[in-house]
Order: sequence, then structure tokens, then C-alpha cells
Amino acid sequence: MLHYARRHNKQDVVAENLFQSYFFYGIDIGSIAHLIKIAAESGLDGEDVRSYMESSEDIELVRGHDLQSRKLGVSGVPCFIIAEEYAISGAQESEVFLQVFDAAKELSC
Repeated sequence: MLHYARRHNKQDVVAENLFQSYFFYGIDIGSIAHLIKIAAESGLDGEDVRSYMESSEDIELVRGHDLQSRKLGVSGVPCFIIAEEYAISGAQESEVFLQVFDAAKELSC
């Protein structure tokens, strides 16, 4: 749904509403009905979102992102992907980011 929301400049609000729904209110965000409600509350057309969710549109894109995340060892949130090569999962000290930035810089030279 976030891929769909991005096309309509609603990705940030949808992501925020998904997190609030799940973490604050315990809503099952695996339910299409709940996702459609969240999408509508975020300013998207609910029926268009339903059609998108029931289609195979973007399925290969999502599978590709999932595979890349698994290869990088993504196991927590937040997760930052740096230079499509490094993943920083969970809460980390700023020193960890600096080390990864340095390593990414070396890769690009």
C-alpha cells in the first residue's frame, strides 16, 4: 500500500497512520478492511486502494525489496539502508552511522 500511496504523495501520512494503528491501537494491519480504512483516513480513495491490494500490481517490486532486505539482514525497525549495501537495524549510537558512512564512502571511491 505504501507504493500506491507514494504515487499519490501520501506515503508519509499512510506510514504514520499504519504505525499508530498498529502500535497505539492494536489494529490488525494485515486485514484488507483495516488497510482500506487507514488509506481512506489518509486521504486516498478506499475503493482504488482495494483494487490495488487485490491486484498483482507491484508484487515483483515488493518481492524484490523483501529479498534485498533479507540479504542485508534487516531484522528490526527503524532500519536504514545505506548505499544499497549496508543496513543499520534498530536504535544505534551515532558512531555506528559514522562508521557505515565511512565504509560507504570508501566503496564509492
